[in-house]
Amino acid sequence: MPPAKQKKIAKESLEVFGPMANRLGMGRVRMQIEELAFSYLDPAEFKRLQHAMRKRLVKALVSSAPCVPRSKSALLRKPWPLKSMAALKSIYSLHKKLAQGWR
Repeated sequence: MPPAKQKKIAKESLEVFGPMANRLGMGRVRMQIEELAFSYLDPAEFKRLQHAMRKRLVKALVSSAPCVPRSKSALLRKPWPLKSMAALKSIYSLHKKLAQGWR
């Protein structure tokens, strides 16, 4: 497919299908649509942000590793069920935030 057509479809996906998926309660699908479309619209920026996020994730995992066993044992002593979760920001949402001046 010609690059111009790829970019046109990617832009349409960001403007129409991403928000539609979000309104239908399909947040993961929206995120996948946005990331895939963004990778076609600005491949260099996508790769740069992807690399930066991976590097930061590794740093966060390494720095939080010593705290996990101690926290887990303290939480297990509690009488109610607990679940630990983490949310990762999508590359496209990070791009939008940086474009708004959050540098």
